[in-house]
Amino acid sequence: MNVNYLESLLNIETSIYIFMKNVQNSDPVNIGREINKVFSTYPRNGSERGASWLHRKPLEDEFNQALVAGLHIVVDGPTGAGKSSLAITTLEKQKRSYKLIQVTEFMDWLSFCRMFIEPQKNPTISTKIAGSVGSEKLILPKLNVATEIGTTSKASDDFDLLQKVVATWQEHQMCEFLTANELTLMIDDFENANDDLVSRIVGICRLLTESYRNETTSVVIVGTNNTSARLFSKAPSLDGRMTHICVGTLVGQGVSWQFLSLGFKKLRLFYPGSDKFSTKQDLIQSIDAVQKATGGLPKSLNDLGKKICSKVLVQDGRERIAYSDIKEACNSHFTKSISECKRLFPGIARCVKDDPASKDILNFLFDNGVGNIVSEGEILYAVSPMHSPEIVLDSLDTLIKHGFLARTGRNEEFIFPTDPKFAHVLGYVVANESEFKKDAVLGEFGKQYRLPM
Repeated sequence: MNVNYLESLLNIETSIYIFMKNVQNSDPVNIGREINKVFSTYPRNGSERGASWLHRKPLEDEFNQALVAGLHIVVDGPTGAGKSSLAITTLEKQKRSYKLIQVTEFMDWLSFCRMFIEPQKNPTISTKIAGSVGSEKLILPKLNVATEIGTTSKASDDFDLLQKVVATWQEHQMCEFLTANELTLMIDDFENANDDLVSRIVGICRLLTESYRNETTSVVIVGTNNTSARLFSKAPSLDGRMTHICVGTLVGQGVSWQFLSLGFKKLRLFYPGSDKFSTKQDLIQSIDAVQKATGGLPKSLNDLGKKICSKVLVQDGRERIAYSDIKEACNSHFTKSISECKRLFPGIARCVKDDPASKDILNFLFDNGVGNIVSEGEILYAVSPMHSPEIVLDSLDTLIKHGFLARTGRNEEFIFPTDPKFAHVLGYVVANESEFKKDAVLGEFGKQYRLPM
């Protein structure tokens, strides 16, 4: 018998033994934490040890090039596509110091500025502030604000003083602070920003490319839907100073499976395609099941991965994921998605009723990969042979006003679904209407508004 083969078998058995010992000696709570870290449904730092990260090379390269060039960056696209994780991971890999601010619905400029102050936990601290309230020259320390005036004071007193300091900030003072501390400003959930806050952020972007230019200071803005369109409409001059990156879902069945496989590997699990105990058919069926369940949406893939691993590791204490585990989890996940999206079907049905151009637009999107980012020009090129450009644009606007699609980009030239989960479910239903004949809502939709897939 081949020596290398024997060694490989020994390594496999040793790995299984070590794994099972770890499982037996591990607290289920700790195992759960490890699973949550690998398949986190929250924004993650993919460069962090223990985290699972699928490289999206074209997007990461574009982000890196913009950072090196000293450009600002706006990242938008549908919800759940991994926009925040892309930004955080790339900044961490570049070892950029950054301040992350999450915008809320009622955040104003003063609330935004106060996010740069962090209360001290110590009862007494030394403080150091260059300048004073109302001073033109104001430099605060790097994020962990500690002041030193030569005397010791209560943390609450210093915090109150800093509150008064930032209350005087305008865009210029903000830029002084960012450049003095060599900070990149990352703003997340920008779709929540009110018009005044958008104008303020645009002003900061312009100042940082002129009066306060610094190679290590940029603004990274992350938001859903038409985030870049809002920015460029406020200041067309940002064109050439800001890079727009639009992030869609993962395209291709193999890519979605690769995303999950990386997580399984991080957790030291065996899975279809990773060892001799699974068949080629197991692998093919697993890939198909995962694509049907998630449509390539990273957030859905993380949710699915968490569900599979929790059952195998925590509930069963096994080291091997079988196709049956994947099938069961995928069916449950897709059934839940249908239940969540069913209420949206009547609305899209009314939208496309008696509108052949709308149906042809949807047909093109499903054929292209509904979670993919496409341009208005691509839609016109694909659909115009069947309808006039004017009719196509009118139908496209109807789908956008209905909320099914969104526009973004410098000239609002990029199109994507606002809810990629619903778009995926919709595409599956119209392509497989026979599966839903007994469902009153989905069966009727598939019957009356079936698209030629």
